[in-house]
Amino acid sequence: VVCLPPLKDAQRACESATDRRNNEIQLCRVAFALVHLRASRPEAAQELLASVGPSFLKRLLVANPGLLEGPSHPDGDAPEPSDLARLLLRQFPNLLKSVLLTDCTMQRLRLAKQLLVAADGTNETLAEYLDSVLDSKQTLSPDIRTTALATSVELLLGQLTRRTSPSSGSWTGLSRGSAEGRHAWLDLLPPFDRASAALKPAQKALYRLQTLLSKHLDTTNVEVIKPLLVPAALKGGELSIEVLCMPHDGRFEEGQTKLFEIDPLCAMEYTLAFGDDPQSVPVSQKPQDVKGLSCCCQHRTQSVSLRVSLVPPAVAAVFCCCC
Repeated sequence: VVCLPPLKDAQRACESATDRRNNEIQLCRVAFALVHLRASRPEAAQELLASVGPSFLKRLLVANPGLLEGPSHPDGDAPEPSDLARLLLRQFPNLLKSVLLTDCTMQRLRLAKQLLVAADGTNETLAEYLDSVLDSKQTLSPDIRTTALATSVELLLGQLTRRTSPSSGSWTGLSRGSAEGRHAWLDLLPPFDRASAALKPAQKALYRLQTLLSKHLDTTNVEVIKPLLVPAALKGGELSIEVLCMPHDGRFEEGQTKLFEIDPLCAMEYTLAFGDDPQSVPVSQKPQDVKGLSCCCQHRTQSVSLRVSLVPPAVAAVFCCCC
């Protein structure tokens, strides 16, 4: 007597066998694609990879990260991207970036930098990848996060120092103050305090740099990032970048002082952004006025009690108009 398994178990067994067979076929196609690449036949390799399911290819690459790496250098430097990695960047760029973002390690970060810089002269692809790394919900080590931030800063500084004709059109990718994570009070400082909604192309990199530092600069990376921010390269944004660094390297009061001399409202918003408790922020000499302003805002509530005794009438008038 032959005992038949339950129908569901039999169906599951058949599906499992079918999946295994399909996986074996796709694995053979990838293997033959690698043979074609080694024999300098990229067109044949590309045709084979086109017949491989993206989900299978991603699982394979995540499980075998060495497929994206070429031979190791004798001097110990990070290996260059493999021919397969370069082919995938042309054929499946989104899939490749997704793989590179999976389990991001320092070696993977270096590999991505070499691969994406080599593939894109404008470095926009690399910039997008680094943004994704920094915004990732993965628990990244401080070294990886700092390296990603430093590389992003260097890319943007490169764009800032590149000569761009002012008459080459306007940049409208982001209107002022619209970038997620960028401090709104930066619009009160040069060069964006007098800028129109449509920014010039030369201002795009500075705007993105402000956004990047607003989101990701902190006490763990400021000493690495600060030396990169050469004032001569900042194209009128020297003050904004300097005060963005100050709360993270023990110069919060100095930042308040500088901003108060320009715009008391800007100083107040700066204090609210970086002072955990405005009442406990130590302020000396003239910025005592800023303390009065910041103490008026009890943890950003709409119920504000103005302490006129600490605030000059002109400053109080400005503050009242904003409440």
